[in-house]
Amino acid sequence: MAFFSELLKELSPNQILLQDTALESYATDASYAVGAKPSAVVFVDKPEQVQYVLMVANRHRIPVTVRGAGTGKSGGAVPEEGGVVLSLNRLEKRIEVDEKNRVVTVSAHVVIQELQAAVLKHRLFYPVDPASLDRCTVGGTIAENAGGPRALKYGVTGNYILGLEGVFGTGAPFKLGGKLHKDVAGYDLKRLLIGSEGTLAVITAATLKCIVLPQNEWLMWLAFDTVQDACHFLQACREARVQPSLAEMMQGACLRAVEKTIGSRIPFSEREAHVLLGIDGGLKQLEESLCSITAVADRWNEQIQVAKT
Repeated sequence: MAFFSELLKELSPNQILLQDTALESYATDASYAVGAKPSAVVFVDKPEQVQYVLMVANRHRIPVTVRGAGTGKSGGAVPEEGGVVLSLNRLEKRIEVDEKNRVVTVSAHVVIQELQAAVLKHRLFYPVDPASLDRCTVGGTIAENAGGPRALKYGVTGNYILGLEGVFGTGAPFKLGGKLHKDVAGYDLKRLLIGSEGTLAVITAATLKCIVLPQNEWLMWLAFDTVQDACHFLQACREARVQPSLAEMMQGACLRAVEKTIGSRIPFSEREAHVLLGIDGGLKQLEESLCSITAVADRWNEQIQVAKT
């Protein structure tokens, strides 16, 4: 096929996966979207190869689907039938922490947990925490504008993007923004790319804002008789002027499914709604917040289990 012959002018044979059985694992992502097996998977080692692959694909009118870790829940990494998956799994890793400016420049394939550990060494904090943070990559979370339980206080991925590097679908490279906490001149093209699910460009690197690491974090677990009670509890906490650092709710049926999976009993799993709540800050602030949350929980006769970290 002429397309693959042209790719081999710049790529090595081990960068193109064509085996039919191996392609099955790239037919879908972690979503429930119906899969479609690609005709090939192309692995790139460096950003320049991304540009080359896209330019060749455009000439041959081959659809390209970008893939990071494949942990997305919206079907963003599901390829077109007969198209090509562009995998960033082999992209060279780069993590450059700028402690003075509280930013980190990182390549797209760095895993979020790896990123958080790197900035933590400098007592900085990247608070975005998707459920798959031990597997999902920076590029994927930008493409999906991922959030997590900490979004309640700290926002989602888009709130931390200062700069983006990559290649547009045409094959044209771009570099937008940078180490600029106030970047307000001209069109904000970064915002257009965030959450675009790979439909406009391939993101190869990003400059991300970090914040000061909170002094302490306390986690609390509460169980309720109904989902409505759990929702009302969270609303009452906000009305009591408490700002949780994270909040997550799980229905009883889900928790009981987890019990079966791990083969272990979870306390209060017979209840129908469960809330994981976090607060962070100085000790005095945490104690005041805990008193307020306890007063709110008393309305439902709830006992709070607290883990102090």
